[in-house]
Amino acid sequence: MDSIDFRHLFKSNKIRVGDVLVAEPFLSDENFYRSVVLICDHTEDTFLGLIQNCKIDDCSLSHIIPNIRGSQIPVYTGGPVDGNLLQYLHRFGDEIEDSIALSNGVYWGGNFDQLTNLINQGIATEENVKFFLGYAGWGEDQLKDELNKDCWVLTQTKLDVICHNEHELWKDVLLEQGEQYKVLTNTPANPNLN
Repeated sequence: MDSIDFRHLFKSNKIRVGDVLVAEPFLSDENFYRSVVLICDHTEDTFLGLIQNCKIDDCSLSHIIPNIRGSQIPVYTGGPVDGNLLQYLHRFGDEIEDSIALSNGVYWGGNFDQLTNLINQGIATEENVKFFLGYAGWGEDQLKDELNKDCWVLTQTKLDVICHNEHELWKDVLLEQGEQYKVLTNTPANPNLN
């Protein structure tokens, strides 16, 4: 099957914190199969993102940190880098010191003790916090190269990353980009089986 050139559809090739990368359907890296990645940090030469639609089966926060009372908040794979690093997105803003505003009222990180207190009080739930093990990381040239090779669709979608149904997220974000992306959402996982 010939590759389809979607670069002319990108609004911009400049990647910013809060932007969303959507994997093209045939991306060969199994770590990113039909993934949706929120860009959380960009330094001069690196990008850091968290995969939004890869929940870890049968894993909750209480499995990772037993002293958090009764927390059945699910945990997601944030990416293939440093799989022991726990990170989180939340909607508490300045209530959690040192958190970083991303977009659409979503914040990244901050004081973990303050978040733990909110969880133990039943205030922080899976409706307003999302946990990840690991992250996705790229060097600047690496990610730009992947964009030029049509591995990703770069969007400025404002995700409701905390509450979204992760099973349909990849398809939903592509459909938000316009009718021209509809063909991608209907692409089978293995076109040879079609």
